[in-house]
Amino acid sequence: MSEKKPFDFSCKSNILLEDEEGNRTPMSEPYYRVKEIAPKTWQILSDGDFSYLLEGEDGDAILIDSGYGAGNIREYCEQLIGHPVPRIINTHHHFDHTALDGLFDLVYMAAESVPLATIPFPSFEGIRFPRNYTVQIVEDGDIIPLKGRDLLVFKAPDHAVGSIMLLDKAGRILFAGDELGMPFGKPINTTQRA
Repeated sequence: MSEKKPFDFSCKSNILLEDEEGNRTPMSEPYYRVKEIAPKTWQILSDGDFSYLLEGEDGDAILIDSGYGAGNIREYCEQLIGHPVPRIINTHHHFDHTALDGLFDLVYMAAESVPLATIPFPSFEGIRFPRNYTVQIVEDGDIIPLKGRDLLVFKAPDHAVGSIMLLDKAGRILFAGDELGMPFGKPINTTQRA
């Protein structure tokens, strides 16, 4: 299991996160909500954007995007499934998707995202987010291995310069980051291989 320590959010104890029921939790305390959206596929929300935990065969697992909530999302994921989660994929460089990359052993992202990832929003002044993690660059058409459900990479640089989408063919799920989830309809320019 992960030995990496969570980041110190103590300077954010005066900011409260509110859930659907109106319960409030200080941002300095670990807080996660989770729901299984498909077999061995969980949607996780702390603060920031959604993260997706995918479990493959033989204890293989990977996280898509990290959010920027307090607590150790890697440790949370490992406790959820009972297996190590050493890898993460970033759909794009925005801080609400890359803030906690420093908790992982390997981070997959597009080359365009590397110089821009894990740069904190101004509201996170006072918290140090390490950027010295190991990165593996992915290109359009690459396969990110996950036993029993490999992920096909599609570059879709519309929402951000390094945006990618991930197709889980086995689970028949497309993880699009912020490319398709925005409130306004828009055409997407990307490849059509599958």
